Amino acid sequence: MSFSALKRTVVLFIVLLMSVASTASAQISEVGELIKAGKEDANVLVEAYLQPFGTAFGAGLNAGWVSTARPIKPLGFDLRVGVALATVPVEDEVFDIAALGLSKLRVLEGSSTSPTIVGEDVSGPVVGLRETFTDPLGNTYTEEIALLTMPSGTGFGGVPAPQVQLAVGLIRGIEVAVRYVPEMDIADYGSVGLVGAGVKVGINDMIPGGKFLPVDISLQGGYTMLNASAEPEVTPTVGANVKNDFAASTWSNQSVDIEAEAVTANLLVGKTLPFISVFAGVGYQTSSMTVAASGNYPITSVNPDFETDPLNEKLYRVEQVTDPIDLELAGLDTIHYLAGVRLKIAILSISATYTMSDYPVASVGVGLGIR
Repeated sequence: MSFSALKRTVVLFIVLLMSVASTASAQISEVGELIKAGKEDANVLVEAYLQPFGTAFGAGLNAGWVSTARPIKPLGFDLRVGVALATVPVEDEVFDIAALGLSKLRVLEGSSTSPTIVGEDVSGPVVGLRETFTDPLGNTYTEEIALLTMPSGTGFGGVPAPQVQLAVGLIRGIEVAVRYVPEMDIADYGSVGLVGAGVKVGINDMIPGGKFLPVDISLQGGYTMLNASAEPEVTPTVGANVKNDFAASTWSNQSVDIEAEAVTANLLVGKTLPFISVFAGVGYQTSSMTVAASGNYPITSVNPDFETDPLNEKLYRVEQVTDPIDLELAGLDTIHYLAGVRLKIAILSISATYTMSDYPVASVGVGLGIR
């Protein structure tokens, strides 16, 4: 495998990541439409829709830190590009709107079951408000307002996480690593960027006689943070019976911002041979994700002036809500098990790791280095 082949592999990974990321960002952008439900119900719906994404993405960020149990030798390095794919359990691909305890919104069309962001690529049910009114002549009629169709999932069933990592060997069996993906603009959707740092300490170098052990033993830890944003462009409900006193520019500052953090620690045991390395281990991981919708968003509500002046006032009116969503999605907080293998020819390597947990993760990478 030549250096040019490695470059082509890197480009392929980036194209794959951008393709999947743009699909996911499109779904995140649709979150803005849920804000039309009003601040309270919107927070409940967005949390249910995005929760599996937060959990899976955190699991992906915590994976793929190592390709061997043995630390890199002093002045050695390993530059690796890869991707981790966290698989979401089938039961987390849907949620039941009726079980969320919404304060105002109700399912008006379709089943109460709706896909989460990683669910099927089919639209969910129509939710909204159903109100009954009596006009001045005593006629009773029912109106449905704030109608919105719950967003579809990506149809992918998993969540990818990028891994661009440089590790360098220091003295006494210590290896440090950094992760970095510069902020990238995803056309028509938003941006994404990633940073992280890790360390691996070889136990063999720290204990008397450790160098004579038949296996390599090490402790490894890592921290990763990702920031992403999307621009939802939510506009007011329009209709002959809807009063809107706001200028179009009122809604021009909307943004859905996501920050994910992931921390992991692992005990590794492995063996490194000239062309192949294998390892296994046990570890602990935790992660979290915050989701915030900032800016001004329109919601539709009953016009309180209609009852006192029904001949001159419209039945509904557009209202403004500012910074309506502020959520923290908990990720995995659990013990996991991992195993991996690395094939190495000269300075080029191919590695694969599998992490067993509630959200299992498979990661692969291509590297260039001197160990």
